[in-house]
Amino acid sequence: MDPLLESYRKLARILRTILTELESELRPGRSTRELEQIAEDAIHRAGVQSCFLGYRGYPACITASVNDEVVNTSSSKRILKEGDLLKLQVGIKDGIGFSYQAWTYFLGKPSKEDSLFVETGRIALSRAVAAVRSRGQIIPISQAIQSTLEDAGYSVNKKYIGHGMGQTQHELPMIPGYVLQGTPARPESLPDGKILSIQVIAHQGCDDCRTMNDNWSVVTRDHSRALLLSQIVVVREGAAEVLLEPRDSRPDGQL
Repeated sequence: MDPLLESYRKLARILRTILTELESELRPGRSTRELEQIAEDAIHRAGVQSCFLGYRGYPACITASVNDEVVNTSSSKRILKEGDLLKLQVGIKDGIGFSYQAWTYFLGKPSKEDSLFVETGRIALSRAVAAVRSRGQIIPISQAIQSTLEDAGYSVNKKYIGHGMGQTQHELPMIPGYVLQGTPARPESLPDGKILSIQVIAHQGCDDCRTMNDNWSVVTRDHSRALLLSQIVVVREGAAEVLLEPRDSRPDGQL
């Protein structure tokens, strides 16, 4: 039995419970700071720690990016409104392993444009996970994300990418959502048992983004809306072992 992998499996189960509790509180009228407090309390009750709080000085245990905000937005007094597109990310650790997940949620009834955008992102993530194979390569994973999004008219964020995980929460290999220029013809293959965080980060407009004055929050350059989705998987000979399954973008259960 691999203690590291068992830790990741256990933390994934705990994180599912935390996310389910947090999702039940997602509604217009809530502030992102309230969501932060809910997550902090749930993490404490679970007997684990946030893997975001204090990481490189990050000031919160969640990221709560809204609309044109892409990643790394700390909680604040900002009140969520009907029609907002919320990118929520929660992470935990137990001294051995890590677990975190990002997902994009609709606040209230989404527009047709946002519904199609998020559905396309979900398809891209599903295809990327299906491309993960032991002794396989990273290129098919990246191509699955890039082609799905770009064929639908969206752009891939090229500054933030997926990655490997293990004894630290960010490890090689890099898993970009696009094919890197100059990729070797025979790149290194993925080893069996390697843990990966597959991430889909996309914009409705251009692919450029910038960091705000707080040195954390990243927004799209043209203020188009963004999405952020992730899954943690383990590389296997056949289908990847999925530790964190997709979430529901409508936490209220409505269609």
